[in-house]
Amino acid sequence: MQVEIIQGNDKKLRPSQINIVIHVIRAFSFAHYSFIHRAKEILLVKSVKEGFQYKNKFSDYLMAGEVQGLPIEG
Repeated sequence: MQVEIIQGNDKKLRPSQINIVIHVIRAFSFAHYSFIHRAKEILLVKSVKEGFQYKNKFSDYLMAGEVQGLPIEG
């Protein structure tokens, strides 16, 4: 079986018998790991800008995220 890793959401995939969407698995794994390590809540934001506004207002917040499957700079 050939395994191909594709990052981002702008790729056209060719037909195959099995496709695994890592994004969902990664998101739930991150949430689970965060709560195990005493996160009180996870805030969802609509944009990177809004995320940085929270981070600037609350310096003890951890900011994690991605844009089209790639890490956010900063």
